[in-house]
Amino acid sequence: MPFLKSELKFTEDSLHPNTRGNILSKFRERGFAVVPAVFQRDSVDAFRAQIESLIEKGEHPSQPLKLESDDPILVHPARGPRLIDILKGTFMAWNNEPHPVLFHPAWVVRPANPDQRLVHDWHKDADHEGKTNILGYSRPTVVHVNMYFEDMTIERGPTYVVPRSHRDAKISPYDGAGEDPLVCNKGDAIIWDQRLWHRGSSRTEPGTRIVAIFGFFSVPITPEQWTVSTYQKNAYLAAETDQEKTLFGGPMNLEGDRS
Repeated sequence: MPFLKSELKFTEDSLHPNTRGNILSKFRERGFAVVPAVFQRDSVDAFRAQIESLIEKGEHPSQPLKLESDDPILVHPARGPRLIDILKGTFMAWNNEPHPVLFHPAWVVRPANPDQRLVHDWHKDADHEGKTNILGYSRPTVVHVNMYFEDMTIERGPTYVVPRSHRDAKISPYDGAGEDPLVCNKGDAIIWDQRLWHRGSSRTEPGTRIVAIFGFFSVPITPEQWTVSTYQKNAYLAAETDQEKTLFGGPMNLEGDRS
């Protein structure tokens, strides 16, 4: 079966520096922020229809719908120039802003009004004890991005987060802390810190709850700055374990001609 040609088009214009700075400030303070117009709005509906065409019925009540395609269209949204530019500013900078690397592209698909056992309750993905902020705020090593590909409303089942719970382990939904929904307009994306308390919610209007949740980490230099010696490349090629490949190659693919 041939792969689909993505209908999703990106906004190529850069954000104004002040707009970019404000987005990153909100991200650091609240733990989440909307990145506007990552995708061209008039291309989003067609792309969502392509994703819907890949959804199948599941074989088990715990998975009424599934999206298990090998089509690279499923990672196409990660190429958005605005998204990549913003992600560079979320991680710890060294000599230059680091380069984001996609490591966990996930798609959540649920029918409207699902069994509540299928809806994720409050949880954290990392740093439950707040160890990363003992000496003050530290930038995350992992950043998640939510993309809905429609105008997101409460009725369409957004993710909910507890603001600032990435900075202070004492802020908890189990101790009266308030929550905010991750809502945005069609074409936008939402960056959020994986250390936030967060939960899913149900779609209550007809349709399918589709959420692309992509995880990114960073490398401290851009690929153009990474010069790989011949002997390191040969060590990578001779590596006997995945751990050794990571040691000598990191996120770089050294199987090709690059040296």
